[in-house]
Amino acid sequence: MINVTEMNKRITTKQLSELRGIKSVSFINTLLESGGYPLNILEVETIDYPSFDLESNNKYKELAAQDSIDYFALARLLYESLPMTSKQASDNLFWSYLNLTKFFPLIQKVEKSKISNDLEDEEKGQKILDNYFLIPTLSQNTLIKSFTAGLWWSIHLTIDDSLNDKYYYSKIFLSEKHLKDKNLGTYQLIRDKKTLHAILEFYEENKNSSYNGIKVGTEAFAQQVSKLLNQIGGLTVLSYLSKNEIKYKLEAYKETIVKRALRVKERKVISREKILDEKRSNNPETNITRKEVVVENDPNKEVINNIDTNLSIVKQISIFENGDGYFYKDRFMEEAPFKIQITEENLKNGKVLFTYNNYKVNQVVVSSFLKNRMTYNNCLHNLTKDVKLLKLEIINSEKLIGVLQKINFNWHIKFIKTSLLKNGNSNLRANGLTIACNDVDSIQEFRTKIITSELAKKLEGVILPEGLRTQGVLLNGSTFRSFKDAIIPYWPELNKLLK
Repeated sequence: MINVTEMNKRITTKQLSELRGIKSVSFINTLLESGGYPLNILEVETIDYPSFDLESNNKYKELAAQDSIDYFALARLLYESLPMTSKQASDNLFWSYLNLTKFFPLIQKVEKSKISNDLEDEEKGQKILDNYFLIPTLSQNTLIKSFTAGLWWSIHLTIDDSLNDKYYYSKIFLSEKHLKDKNLGTYQLIRDKKTLHAILEFYEENKNSSYNGIKVGTEAFAQQVSKLLNQIGGLTVLSYLSKNEIKYKLEAYKETIVKRALRVKERKVISREKILDEKRSNNPETNITRKEVVVENDPNKEVINNIDTNLSIVKQISIFENGDGYFYKDRFMEEAPFKIQITEENLKNGKVLFTYNNYKVNQVVVSSFLKNRMTYNNCLHNLTKDVKLLKLEIINSEKLIGVLQKINFNWHIKFIKTSLLKNGNSNLRANGLTIACNDVDSIQEFRTKIITSELAKKLEGVILPEGLRTQGVLLNGSTFRSFKDAIIPYWPELNKLLK
C-alpha cells in the first residue's frame, strides 16, 4: 500500500532512461497484469512536495470506480489536494512516479482500448510505457497530454478566482478531450490566462455553430479557432490585450472560422479516400485541372499570385502544419491554411515570399522552391519550434512590402523594396532578413502588405528607406499625412487606424 510518505517521491533520471529503454513486450504485459511498477525495484528519491493519501480518500475511490471518468471532478480533486507551485508541477519525474504507481490502474482503465490495440503491434507495444505512463521531457506538450499532470495543469491554467464559480473555464476546457490534448492545450498562447479564457468563452458560446444549416462540429470549430488566433498572435502580442479585446477579434472572424471548420469536416473523408487511393496505386495525384482558385480573405495572411488567367497553371500546392513543421500536397485542398498556384509566368520570373512571425521575410526563386520541395520529400525543414509561417505569396516583379509596427501604442509605417531581400537557397526556412525595427521586443503588433512598386515613385526616402531595420514614420504624423492620398488607394485598411 502506498502511504503519504511514499507519495512524496519521484523517480530518478537514471530510472527514467532505463524505463524508456525497455523493449520487452512481455515485461510490459506483466506490469499491466500486476497493475503497476513494483515499488521494491523502482529507483526513487524523496522530495519536499505536497502529498496526499489516496488510499483513505473516499472521493478518489468513488471517481476511480466509475465506468465513465469525470475528468473535471478528478482534476479538481488532484489540484486541490496538491497545492504545488508551477515549478514543482513541471517536474516530469514526479508525475512519472505517480503514473507508474498510484495512478497506474486508473490510466490503464482509461486507456484500455488504445493499450490493447498497441499490444497487437510489437513496435507500438514497446512504447506503451512511453506513451501512457512516462513523461520523458519537461515541456508543455508532454505535461498537458499526461494523465495526472494534464489534469492538474488543466485547472491551474483555467481557474479564475474572480468568478462565483472559479472553475467555470476549467469545466469547459475539460468537457471534451480534444480541447486539452489537441486543439488548445498544445498551443503556447494558452500560457496567457486571459487569452485562454477568451478562447474558451468564445468556444462555449459558438461551438454548435452551423453554416447553411449544417453543423460544423465542435472539434473542427475548436481547431479553426486556435489556428486563427495563433496566426493573429504572430503579429499581435496577445498578452497586451484584454480578454474582451481578444474575444472581439474572434467574433470579427467568426464566419471565417465556421466556414473553414465546415470545409475541414466535409473534406475529411474525401481526403482520406484520396490518400488511400494514392497509396494503393503508388501514383500520387499531380495532374491539376486548370481553374482559378478563390482564397478567402484572412486577417493575417493572403495568397498573392498575380495570375494571368490566359496562362496555364503548372502546379497547385497546399501546405499544412503537422506540429513538427510543414508539409506539402501537390494539389489544391481547400482546408489548407496556405495555398499557391504556379503559372508559366511564375516559372520564368516568379519569386516566393515567406513571411514568419519572427519578423523575417525570405525570398526564394520559384524554380528553387520547386526543386527543394522535391529534395526534402515534400517536408519543410529548419523551422524552430516558436517560428511560424504567416504568409506565402508569389510575385513576378519587384514589389513594395508595406510594414506596420505598433510601438509604445503608436503605429509606424514604412515600405521596403523586395529587391533588398536576398534570394534564399531553400524553402520555408527561418532565415531571410528581418524587416522590423531594431528593438523587436518593443513591437506590440506587426502587419505587412504586398503593394505594387508603382507607389515607390510617389514616396520619398523617409517612408521608403534604404535599410530594412528602420522604425518608419508615425501613421498619425505629419510626414505620413503628406503622402496619405497616394498610399490609401493601395492600402485602404489604414483608414481604420488613422485618428
